[in-house]
Amino acid sequence: MAELPIMPLKTDALLADTTHMSPEEFGVYCRLLFVMWRHGGKLKDDDAEMATIGGVTAKRWRTIKEKVMRPMTVIGGLVSQGRLTDTWMQVQEVRRKRSLASEVRWKSKPPPNGMQMHNQMQCNSNANQNQIKESSFLTSTENEERRELSNGSLGKRPSDLTRQELAEIFKKKKATA
Repeated sequence: MAELPIMPLKTDALLADTTHMSPEEFGVYCRLLFVMWRHGGKLKDDDAEMATIGGVTAKRWRTIKEKVMRPMTVIGGLVSQGRLTDTWMQVQEVRRKRSLASEVRWKSKPPPNGMQMHNQMQCNSNANQNQIKESSFLTSTENEERRELSNGSLGKRPSDLTRQELAEIFKKKKATA
């Protein structure tokens, strides 16, 4: 998944930037913007790559390049678009602030009433799920052995025993029988 899968779009600005473009050129321009968003607001200034991203042939790219690239900026071998870069930076700043606020909120507050009990119940639930998963991989004999031990004489619940512990118990049991 992309770091930022949703790109805020200012339709009035997009239309103002692209009134000089044909529908095909507009489509290529939008595809470039969308891929640029997924790559941190920049693309490599490479005609073959731009044509591929835009969904046109290299020959067609050379024909429409001037109009499509007019709202973009090329500096140091990278292509960017001013408004997209500004939006990218704003979204990154909002994410940073929310992350810091979340850290402060969770570090400064004690757990709400009942949360400790909830966390303990969740841990027990996870342990039970793991036991269920493990018991589904046991052979029928191993499951029977666990059922036989259900009388509580071990000091542990049979479901808490590992395969190895079960095997050792039954070796001892067979040796004494």
